[in-house]
Amino acid sequence: MIDPSLLSTLNTLSALSPLFSGASSPSFANPAQLAANAEEELSAQASFPSQQALALSGLFTQALSLQNAAAQLTVSSLANQFLEDLNSPVLPLAPFSQTTASSSNPTAVTARSLPGATLTSYSIDVTQLAAPQVNAGSLLTSTQNSPIHSGTIDVSIDGGAAQAVNYNVNGASDNEAALEAVASALNQANVGVTATVNFDSGTNKSQLVVTANTSGTAGAFTLTDAAGNAVNKSGTGSATTVAQDALYSVNGVSYNLTSGNSFSLNNGKVTLNLLATTASPATITIGSSTSGLAGSVTNLVTAYNTLNDYLASNPSTISPSLGQQLQAVVSSHASDLASVGITVNSDASLSVNQTTLDGVAGSSPAQVQAVFAGPNGVATLLKSLAAEVGVSLQNVFAASLPVSIDASSLPTRLAALFGNILLAEDVSTGRFVNIPG
Repeated sequence: MIDPSLLSTLNTLSALSPLFSGASSPSFANPAQLAANAEEELSAQASFPSQQALALSGLFTQALSLQNAAAQLTVSSLANQFLEDLNSPVLPLAPFSQTTASSSNPTAVTARSLPGATLTSYSIDVTQLAAPQVNAGSLLTSTQNSPIHSGTIDVSIDGGAAQAVNYNVNGASDNEAALEAVASALNQANVGVTATVNFDSGTNKSQLVVTANTSGTAGAFTLTDAAGNAVNKSGTGSATTVAQDALYSVNGVSYNLTSGNSFSLNNGKVTLNLLATTASPATITIGSSTSGLAGSVTNLVTAYNTLNDYLASNPSTISPSLGQQLQAVVSSHASDLASVGITVNSDASLSVNQTTLDGVAGSSPAQVQAVFAGPNGVATLLKSLAAEVGVSLQNVFAASLPVSIDASSLPTRLAALFGNILLAEDVSTGRFVNIPG
């Protein structure tokens, strides 16, 4: 795709201005007309042979795909480590540090891991889950005139400062309506508790129930009447279920969790969720993310094969030296590639033994990194070669261009890039085709 920063200059480039001529005022929103103008102009002027323009268009697209695929395996490990330590939301893909977490007892303990988490295992024993405090009030006759009148309830969480909650009750309200008014005020105040009114039509009874929003003693609360009598008359002044903390052990060391049932290990890179008590310790295993790393490698192989095939199918227009440079990268690393399950075939194409690749990616991501990353890694070299193709036309064509063509000129390069998105791609098949002359 053309760099957006160049779009505004297209009309001012004399070499490209014919593309935008005509009564239809073609633009990037009208690629069909632009393509027709481009084909007509190139043919009429003989300034850039159509066959070579189309071949170059395809070459740029395939080279860009290879460059992008290789980049996924050459992300700076230093940059990633810095962003991982900050838990950055803009962390670039670092397939060598991607991890996965599994549990031997997912009904009791689940886990997730972030990139860069230490590859290890944890023994987790859960003896008690955290539970929230509950104040379940008295059963009041729903349709009876309520003794509750307007006032203020003070709510204190974990011994903290009181938070005043004002509520209004109509003087003629029955108990159900009065309790609903109190519950609504508590919920709207967002003070760390949730209030509900249970109504039993069979017994004509209503009950106010106040529950801490946070499980554990950190969410324990007190309700007192600062004004009015809602707490006293509803019977919600004392806990019917006392808050309790989660009790668990990690590798035999005991802990208690005063808030919720989740906690972190490994500097926040591993998060565990306690769901039930355990009869025997659950094992949490942090391993390499096989699918992420293996998928990045497979994508690179696919992009390489596609470009290799494209070069082989255009020997009359694209210089064979490009294919030779491309193939030299993989042939010189054949033994390294074989160690991770990739074979260099006789035609220099690559094939993947998925079982071997998955196994190495899962057990030894550093080995995969050694093959592809680093100054002389396969991905690094392929990325460099693909990038060079994208910025220079030198030594690209098998036949010489007309003498009037400056292969390094910006208009010529833009024209080739322009053709990349307008001339050559058949979107139904993803293949590049000739445009009828």
